[in-house]
Amino acid sequence: MSFHNRKMGNMRPSIFPLHLCLHAAPAESRPVENLEHRGYSLSRWRLEPADQACELAVTFEDFINAVEKLPGSFVEWDGSFTWRPHGASGNWLEGNAIDGRQGLQNVEIKLHGPLPELTTLFDLLGWPGQGLAIQWVTEGLYLVPHSAIDLVSIDPSSPQAEL
Repeated sequence: MSFHNRKMGNMRPSIFPLHLCLHAAPAESRPVENLEHRGYSLSRWRLEPADQACELAVTFEDFINAVEKLPGSFVEWDGSFTWRPHGASGNWLEGNAIDGRQGLQNVEIKLHGPLPELTTLFDLLGWPGQGLAIQWVTEGLYLVPHSAIDLVSIDPSSPQAEL
């Protein structure tokens, strides 16, 4: 029986498709706040509007070239891409790289199911050397990378997702 056909009980609600935007973290440290949100334990940043304008160190061209080399990826030169690391029947993501003045402005993605391989995209952006602020767009939260990794790694229908 699928997750959507079961009673919610103590299961976490599905968060997929999950809309995230990957930004450069501000150069100066910002306070991190721990919170419970929709059944998930998260750590978030409180960012000022100016913090959101930081560019990533990697260039648009280098990022697109690296994504194109991932098995199961398809890239358009306008910056849009899809990635199916588990083949046509597995979970996948679609994204768009937004060019900045010198580096990437951000990378917007929508995940269609749990995808722990998201860290591969983080690596292509230079993480952990390049700090990242992960915006959970529909919730208005800026997460630290480890919270985002936890969020996309848990299938809400699995027993481990029980509260």
